[in-house]
Amino acid sequence: MPEETPTIGKPTPEYPEALGETGAPEPEVLPETAGTEETLTDEELDAVQPGKANPLDPDFILILMFALICDLAIDPFMETVGAVLTAGVTLIINRIIDVIALFIIGGWIYWRSKQFVMPEKLAQRMKGMEKRIMVKIQAKISKKVASKAMRKALLRVIPALGIEMIPAISVFTSWVVAVISMVI
Repeated sequence: MPEETPTIGKPTPEYPEALGETGAPEPEVLPETAGTEETLTDEELDAVQPGKANPLDPDFILILMFALICDLAIDPFMETVGAVLTAGVTLIINRIIDVIALFIIGGWIYWRSKQFVMPEKLAQRMKGMEKRIMVKIQAKISKKVASKAMRKALLRVIPALGIEMIPAISVFTSWVVAVISMVI
């Protein structure tokens, strides 16, 4: 009579691999992340604020120089040349320069605002999380910060553009104020 071989699902002392005793260590399951999805509270999401500019950063200095050129060199030049040339031509050129400044300065404000520093409490909490959960949380934070950054950029750039579009007061330094407001 042939000897019957045990199946894998049936543990026997002769076949320890059926018991899971292959010598490999069992995977350790941490109780805090075992099957639970970590989520952020609204309070923790609101704690992450859009980034600010440092006055010594090279990108801040370049954008400030661009704003100074637009406000203190080009606008007054166009206002004085506009008296000699036809007002319509200089007005159109001035508006084109202002729209270009809107996109350059507004884009920089948005880009700079999207760079944020994780609050210490949230960073400590995320250290012990699984990679896939951490990626989901970082995506949620990035989405929240991006919406705050867009709001921040629009609140700074739209009033500056409005001031620049009014011919009598367009000589004021509204672009410079928009750039400097990123430091505050």
